[in-house]
Amino acid sequence: MPDRCRDVANGQKADFPGGPYGIEVFNVHYADCDTAWVMCRHNQAEISREQMIDLFGRMPVRMRQWIRLIIGNPDYGDVWLWGDAQNYPTLWVHEMAHALDYQAAPGPTRLSSSQRWLDAYNNDAAISDGYAAKDQKENFAQETVIALFDTVVPGGIGTVVPNWAVIYNQHSTVRSALGDNLVPGGRCGARKPDAGIVCMGPAAPCGQRQVGQRASPTIATAVVKVSRMPPPEGPGVLAADGERFWQ
Repeated sequence: MPDRCRDVANGQKADFPGGPYGIEVFNVHYADCDTAWVMCRHNQAEISREQMIDLFGRMPVRMRQWIRLIIGNPDYGDVWLWGDAQNYPTLWVHEMAHALDYQAAPGPTRLSSSQRWLDAYNNDAAISDGYAAKDQKENFAQETVIALFDTVVPGGIGTVVPNWAVIYNQHSTVRSALGDNLVPGGRCGARKPDAGIVCMGPAAPCGQRQVGQRASPTIATAVVKVSRMPPPEGPGVLAADGERFWQ
């Protein structure tokens, strides 16, 4: 089992009945990448193995390449999924965006904490929605959802929200920073190292051997707490911080 799955299950025992022994581990190989992804799913998770495979595979491969591991657990989606994440594909985009936040800025920092991002934020009249008002990390992630919509839907965001110019600077910063990561097609080219492998019990054939290089869980993990986070309010009903609204 990947050590990250074990550590999460041991550290979140209330969310993982039976701890790591309730988890199934499987590899998923998509045609657009030579390296398989590892997924961990608790046997009581609402999201099925097939749904995890399908929804993750719908994301652009150059977004997927920054995610090392996907973890699904029961409702009490590295993407770490709680509850019925299969019904909220935008949450997958949002949480994957937290990994892309690191890739979009030079050095060991987030774009959302950079002066470039803060300048864009300060030059706009609004932010994307109420959840984006939580902090700049969530603001960036919500803007990434909009940027992906704008990239893949004919006519873009203007077809559903004509006054999108009130978030123009943040939107254009995300589009510029993420570039081809938002574009479907192509192949992966920057996969994160797999998590280390640990044995589960004395009968496991691998003894004490561990393989793989540990990657930073901050960069490689995305957390989708569906049961604790409401669905996005949607374009056009976007509450901002203070008196700034997009409506």
